[in-house]
Amino acid sequence: MNKKEQVKERIGQAAMECFERYGLEKTTLEDIAKTVGLNKTSLYYYYKNKEDIFIEVAIREGQSFIDTLQKSTLKKKGVENQISFYLESRLNYYTNVLNMNRVSVKSLDKILPSFF
Repeated sequence: MNKKEQVKERIGQAAMECFERYGLEKTTLEDIAKTVGLNKTSLYYYYKNKEDIFIEVAIREGQSFIDTLQKSTLKKKGVENQISFYLESRLNYYTNVLNMNRVSVKSLDKILPSFF
């Protein structure tokens, strides 16, 4: 991992702390910068806005979750148990992510197009 990737990782971790504490809408780039120990201007070198930070972190964390989930699913006996476990786990994960980061429908409408 190069220096830029390391800084982005630190920014992502700080952002998630802020999103958990204040929610996505109330978190500011200033909050994230303060938490990570950078100035707000430095964040613009890495990201356009907090939504871009959220999207990148959500994708990275989501992929990590999916990788782990797939391994866990294969350990279940029977196709029905595997399907049930997989679907229930994904639903619970995404529900928890949205609740933990206090993402409103308004925010979701704003960031969802970035995923497609």
